[in-house]
Parts: sequence; C-alpha cells; structure tokens
Amino acid sequence: MRLSVGRIPIRIKIFALSITMLVLLVCTSAITYYQVGGVTHELADIAHYQMPLEHQAAEIGAVLLEQEIHVERVFDRPGPHRHSDDFLAAEQRRFKAWEAVLRAEVDTARKLVEASLEHATTKEDIVDFAQVEAKLGQIEQEHRQYHEHALRIFAQQQKGDTAGARLLRAQLHREEEDIGREIDALLAQLEKLAVRSAATASRHERQALQTSLVLVRVAVATGLAWAIFMAIRITRPLDTLLQSTQDVRQGGLDVQVEVASRVDKFIGDGIAAFWGPPFAGPDEHARLACEAALEQFVQLEKMDRRLSQLLGLRRGLPTLNIRVGLATGSLLAGDIGSDQY
Repeated sequence: MRLSVGRIPIRIKIFALSITMLVLLVCTSAITYYQVGGVTHELADIAHYQMPLEHQAAEIGAVLLEQEIHVERVFDRPGPHRHSDDFLAAEQRRFKAWEAVLRAEVDTARKLVEASLEHATTKEDIVDFAQVEAKLGQIEQEHRQYHEHALRIFAQQQKGDTAGARLLRAQLHREEEDIGREIDALLAQLEKLAVRSAATASRHERQALQTSLVLVRVAVATGLAWAIFMAIRITRPLDTLLQSTQDVRQGGLDVQVEVASRVDKFIGDGIAAFWGPPFAGPDEHARLACEAALEQFVQLEKMDRRLSQLLGLRRGLPTLNIRVGLATGSLLAGDIGSDQY
C-alpha cells in the first residue's frame, strides 16, 4: 500500500524533520569525536611516551658522562695522593653508584618503550619503537663492557700498574665514543618519532575541522531542504483553501459542473443558477438542473476526502453538508454582476 506524503499527519511530518536533524547532529558529533580521538592519541604518544623517552636517553648520556669524569680523575688528579687507596676507593664507589643510577634509567626507558609498543596503533610507530628498544639493548650491552673495563682500570691503578691502566684507557675512550654515538642515534630516532607524531596530530586536526565543516554544511543544507519541503507540504493546502475561498468571493469557481447553465448570483455561501433558453432547450432545463444537483453531492464527497489534507488534521474533522433546492416555472432573468457570467 502506497502512503502519500500529503496524507501524513502534520505532527508526524514535524517529528520526522526533528528526528532527521537529530540524526545528522549525532552523526556529525560521532565523526568529529572519532577524528579528534586520533589527535588525542598522537598527543598522548608525545606527552606520555616520546618526551619521557627523550628525557631518559638524555639522562643516560648524563650518567655516562659522570662515570667518565670519575675514570678520568684517576689519571688526571694532581698531587701525591692520586694513587692512594682511599682516593681510588672513593672514586670507584662513586663510579659504581652512578652505574646503579644508569641501570635504573635504562630500566625506566625500557618500560616506557614496552608501554609505547602496547599503545602504538600504526605500523610505523611499532617499527620505530621496536628500533628504539633495540638501541637501548645495544647501549646497555656496550655499557656493560665499558663498566667492566673501567673496573679493571681501577684495579690496575690500585696495584700501581699505571702503564696497563693507560692502555685500557684508550680502549675505554673508544667505547665511550661508541656509546655516545648510540645515544645520539637514539635521541635522533625519538626526535623523528616526535616530529612525525606532531605532524600526524596536525593533519588529523585539519581533517577533523574540514570534516566538521562539511558535515555542518550537509546538515544545514539537508535541514533547510527538509524544512522548505515540509513547509510547502504543510502550508500548500491552507494556501489552496484560502485562494479557493477568495476565488469564490470574487465570483470564480475552480470546479466546473459539466452541464449547460447560467450562474445568476451568489447569495452568502449559496449559488443561484437557472437553466433555459438560450443555454438549454425548453425541454431540458429540469433534467439539467437535477444533474447539476447530483454533481454537487459528487463534489462534496471529493471535498470530504481532501479535507484532512487541506486542514492538516486526521481527527476531529468537521462534517460538511449542503442543501440543494430545485424550482421550475417562468422567470425574468438578466445579466447583473460579474462580467464573467
């Protein structure tokens, strides 16, 4: 069964318009929330993982520098006490203390990398964080060798083997440079991650803004189209009714009764018409008048069917009735009133 839009009650039309706008609003909000979530995710990567990892890498480099200072003091301290047992023992204790700090920094960095891998959503981020984890492992392994060689230098100095200590010192310098390069590479990798995340966040932000603008335009256009369409459908019957009423008041009729007749005058809401020469033959006026009367009831039934559309109501419609009177006999008639008749 086909449902005509014109037969839908006005409250259903208004409700449909409201639901349509609400659905568009919800869709716009959902898409915007999803895209803004991408921006939030990238910023969270930068704030909670990448920046702390850069800080940890810098701390590892600072701790390594502190250890280098204690090793160099064994060789460069002036005075007769630079090879004393107390001085060497004190420097060795400080060196080992910094070793514990460095291991803690590396462990913290490794936990951050593991959390970053769990939080990563793109293939690029997963690969980059895996490379960061590999670099941390490489730094830890090289530093372990550096630590062992540094302790051997302390031991040789305590034994008074300055020549052997100086030979190890050259190797230790090479290891320090290797670790420094690894730390620099780690910092460069983290900086690249941060730059890419910031660029991705900026791109997502622009996409969210552009999508929001497009959806708002679509919502406005759809809402206006719906509003205009519904307004036309709602007001057209009233306009038709008003226009028809004005036409009747001015002497015009939209409905033509297909019988030969002459409209004489309008009497309030009634119409007076007559049949006869020259519009009808002398023997036809009674039949034509009856046909015109019956046609009025046919038009009344059509009007009843259109009444709900004209008034925009489905219930409480008024009952329309008409009365038709017929008379026959001689009369004197002439043209008075509108030029149309």
